[in-house]
Amino acid sequence: MELIKVQEKNGQKVVSARELYKVLGYNTTQYSRWSKKHIIENMFAIENEDYTSVDIIVNGGNTTEFALTLDFAKKLCMISKRLLHWVRKKSKTSY
Repeated sequence: MELIKVQEKNGQKVVSARELYKVLGYNTTQYSRWSKKHIIENMFAIENEDYTSVDIIVNGGNTTEFALTLDFAKKLCMISKRLLHWVRKKSKTSY
């Protein structure tokens, strides 16, 4: 089962930050705040190494789309409280 689409970019496997955000179940209206805090201002994230960004036009407005390496996406998942809650819930139901 594939939770999120994995693509290859410049010989490296990447995922969309926006898709990851949706899978984590966050409020879609807060994506720009989340991406700024967890990607752009993340002192451990290195642009063009952990992620790449592309400016695109959506509904007549400019927005930035991020492609995250799988390693960086995993790190973002590990710090997600929502993912932790989901894993705990799944582990309880599997017994």
